[in-house]
Amino acid sequence: MENLLIFIVVIGVILFLVCILFLKFLQFIDSRINYENKLINYYFLSNNGSFQVRVPYYFWQTSKKLAIEARFSEEITFENRVYEVLASFKNQDHLENKLDIFPSWFYRDYVIEVDLKREENLNYVVYGDAIIGDSNIVSRDNSTITINQDNRQIIYKEIYSFYRTNQFIDLQDKNIIDDFMDKLKGNNVNKWDIDRVVDILNKYIPFSTAIINLIRAL
Repeated sequence: MENLLIFIVVIGVILFLVCILFLKFLQFIDSRINYENKLINYYFLSNNGSFQVRVPYYFWQTSKKLAIEARFSEEITFENRVYEVLASFKNQDHLENKLDIFPSWFYRDYVIEVDLKREENLNYVVYGDAIIGDSNIVSRDNSTITINQDNRQIIYKEIYSFYRTNQFIDLQDKNIIDDFMDKLKGNNVNKWDIDRVVDILNKYIPFSTAIINLIRAL
């Protein structure tokens, strides 16, 4: 019995040392990667008019974490719109998504609060919440549109059908569609929401062009 206990302890120590060495090896690989021109994936989340960017990385990727902090320090471009960084939060718990390969504890998130950037050096005219510039146009029409209940139900039904027939929807696209549906439920949709969701739905085939035209016509 005593020999068995010693054997188990020895095996445990060996496994622990192997894990430490493997982690050091992964950290060494990370330190050798030049992230300056390397693609770094991130997720853009929208909720009730506020925007958040989450950039995941493995917990051992110290070099990647520093590269993320440097790259996402001032502004972010998403869907041809420029967003300025309002606040950032390091080493946050990971938000799980379908693209994860490992359990969530393998990851950490760099979280950034952002908002649409208003270019002060452009010759623009402001109409409500729309910024119209000479060659750089950032349009965000927040005027709420009233949609009758029948149309809301049709749109809901078609989007759920779209979800059932499309298993490989980009997470960023899904977040925008879900945000649109939440606003649709409360009849709180604006023109900017409509433009975004139409652009996304047009990317996926097959999908009913009739429903896209219905949303576009709102």
